[in-house]
Amino acid sequence: MDTTFSPSGDADATVAARVLFDPEMNVAVRPGVQKWLTRFFRFGLESPEYVVAEAGTSHGQYIISGAPAAENLLDLSILGPTIIWAEHHDEVSEHLGAELRETAGYQPAGFIVAHAPSETFIDAFIALQISFASPIQTMLDGHGLGLTAVAREITKDW
Repeated sequence: MDTTFSPSGDADATVAARVLFDPEMNVAVRPGVQKWLTRFFRFGLESPEYVVAEAGTSHGQYIISGAPAAENLLDLSILGPTIIWAEHHDEVSEHLGAELRETAGYQPAGFIVAHAPSETFIDAFIALQISFASPIQTMLDGHGLGLTAVAREITKDW
């Protein structure tokens, strides 16, 4: 398997998007998150796709999002990247780098390793012995990955 390692988006932007779209998420808003919230409101928040576009989107605690999490929620087969939100993303990246070959070519089902602030783990759950991101995080990640139809399917009954 070939993989490409790229820097993830701003973690504070991820938390800000969660705060905006998950009214049950009750966390203290740190300064970096507040900057993103202010930016989203100034830009005229329109949709999760808009927020993700503006945000750019043992090895400690981790959760899986992206295509595998959407597959679990929707019981569908989905081709797309796996996002590994990890508390110690640098260690996870190093481990994967030792196991997988890096490539510059596009891989529609590759891995993205992203730093996970503690808020990312809110409402995560275990299914099939895998720790998955919450449905709202999976929806936001789906929009960020360009899996808009999948993300909309996740939220169709909300």
